[in-house]
Amino acid sequence: MSSGSSRHGENLPAARRCTPRGFDSKCVARRATSALQVRKRIVVHMNDTNDLHELPDLTHYLAIHRQMRVDTRRIVAALEAAVPGDRGRRLDALARWITGFGHELHVHHTIEDDVLFPDLVRREPAAASTLADLAEDHDVVSSILLEWSTAATRVAHHAFAFEPARREMLALAEQLRDLLATHLDIEDDEILPLFQQHYTSSSWEALLQQATKHIPKRGLTFSIPWNVEAMPESSRDELVRTAPKVLVMIHRLFGGRFRRLTAVAFAAVDGSVRREPVGSGTAS
Repeated sequence: MSSGSSRHGENLPAARRCTPRGFDSKCVARRATSALQVRKRIVVHMNDTNDLHELPDLTHYLAIHRQMRVDTRRIVAALEAAVPGDRGRRLDALARWITGFGHELHVHHTIEDDVLFPDLVRREPAAASTLADLAEDHDVVSSILLEWSTAATRVAHHAFAFEPARREMLALAEQLRDLLATHLDIEDDEILPLFQQHYTSSSWEALLQQATKHIPKRGLTFSIPWNVEAMPESSRDELVRTAPKVLVMIHRLFGGRFRRLTAVAFAAVDGSVRREPVGSGTAS
């Protein structure tokens, strides 16, 4: 891990040091308390503005972070459960899914580094130190992703010894899971409330429009369905309704394929991995 990641872990309050596997009652209670504090900060700001309609809608941002937490745990669980007999359909699907997820994560961090965070620091210079630490974490994630797709392919391919390949990919997945568990909590607890404070609904939408220009065409057949599925069911129709027509078409054409790929890739573990509600950073 980077020095930035270590600093986060050492200095965080207990609510943010719950390990990805540590879903004991005390850990859940601490996370719930922290989530309530985040909501209270946002509500106070909402009351101060006296115009609820002008606040940016961060539902999608929070949902993406929640899904990243869930999916890194799912990937680890699938690799822990994998056996040589899974080579073929199941591990081929898992390798393809892991590759798609890695691409989505890279794009997400690129947009934060190149568009969202620089714009925020211009409005709130005091956030610069925290954003610099988060950028260090992004660099660590990038180094993991350099090996990510190749390592996943080795697990699925008969040309490579199974157990060494599985252990290599599992180590990468555990490193990514543990880093994101803390990293995303910091973003949700400290950075997203600043978006609420410093942007109106219209200025936030304008920034998101700028961000869409940084989305590459490659990987959209995974990324678009993944983003839609990350949303709470009650919000998916609205996301699709307001999305550009080309993205809606991609979702219609490839959403079913994405769901089938996901079902095969995680058939051995889905249902055993904890899923959490969308609503705040540490609770998502």
